[in-house]
Amino acid sequence: MSTSMEKTASKTEPISSTKNIDFDSGYHEDLAGTIQTDRALLWRRDVVLVPVTGLLYMIMFLDRTAIANAHIAGLDEGLNLPSEGYGVALSLFYIPFVLAEVPSNLLLNTRRIPPNYYLGAMTFLLGTLAMCQGLTESYGGLLALRFLMGIFEAALPGACTFLISMYYTKREASIRFAWFFNFALAGPMFSGLLAYAIVENLDGTGGYEGWRWIFIIEGLITVFFALIALVFAPNFPGKAQKWFLKYEQKERLIATLEASRGHEEKGTVSDAVPIWRILTDWRIHLFTMCFFCCDITASSISAFMTTILTDLGYESTTAQLMTMPVWAAGIVSTFVVTWAASYFNWRFPFIYACQCCQLVGWIIMRVYVPAAGVRYAALFFMSVGEPFRPKVLQNTTSDTLGM
Repeated sequence: MSTSMEKTASKTEPISSTKNIDFDSGYHEDLAGTIQTDRALLWRRDVVLVPVTGLLYMIMFLDRTAIANAHIAGLDEGLNLPSEGYGVALSLFYIPFVLAEVPSNLLLNTRRIPPNYYLGAMTFLLGTLAMCQGLTESYGGLLALRFLMGIFEAALPGACTFLISMYYTKREASIRFAWFFNFALAGPMFSGLLAYAIVENLDGTGGYEGWRWIFIIEGLITVFFALIALVFAPNFPGKAQKWFLKYEQKERLIATLEASRGHEEKGTVSDAVPIWRILTDWRIHLFTMCFFCCDITASSISAFMTTILTDLGYESTTAQLMTMPVWAAGIVSTFVVTWAASYFNWRFPFIYACQCCQLVGWIIMRVYVPAAGVRYAALFFMSVGEPFRPKVLQNTTSDTLGM
């Protein structure tokens, strides 16, 4: 009799049982079924979620660095910018970017707007505004467009990283964030090559200077990727589209994530934790400051690298091509450092090494070493330190959220 009852209990044991759970990977005996099935589910997320969000982040940086390429291709002369005009145009972009990012994330966190509609709309508006930079006839028009771009671009990085964090466990997320950030580095890397080709082949076409075509073409590319986001960006795990995850796969994924980071009733952070606790958590503010300092380096490189290279005596077209090895070094470094940190499960020494590399680069720039080769090498030091960003981001989205 007892044996029969035990068999019945075994058959009715819920799938959410925490028996034999590996909380690092998120897989456990009752949930996994087979290793092949779990790997197939992971692969399905990797071939959809990471490329879609990564491409959006790449396009964001492509638009962000377009002004740097236009700057050395005749933007200042074309719009009669004042001596400080380029710096003002750069700075004005970041004011709404900073102010709009948190409200944008909170709006997405309500789950009233599906991520594909949200990301698609914001990317479309960003691309349209970026294209209009090539059509404006005044300095004031450029400033207005830069301000509006800051508002809509603020939605992309937070929304993309939040969506990734919702689909992966702590151990899975590390290498995916590395891929995500490498897409971002690929944006400015190819931006230099694209700007070179545009200026060389389209300067004067249709009565527009080469710097205008840089904005127009890169803005149109962004609009095209907005359509990709609208079609292929997945919804949150609990409402994943049928073409993306079948019902059984969705149930398995949700149970896996719950086993890894705890139950979230509606699938969002604010459903489980009061928003005031998030906003007053010292860890979030600490890592935000770390990310802020690191992002200064990335933004400075993207905005001023071409100017630095032309100041060293290189032609504008040559300077655009010389940006590519710098960003390529950052891509390789991000993969190596992130893989090593995940393999050894030890982040601090790698984060510290990246900080030191960036510090070396800043010191060389600060003391203004006259040798062109040394200052060019400083850009490599800064770029090689970029893996600091995905590791800090993983800390904030994984550790502080309990993933």
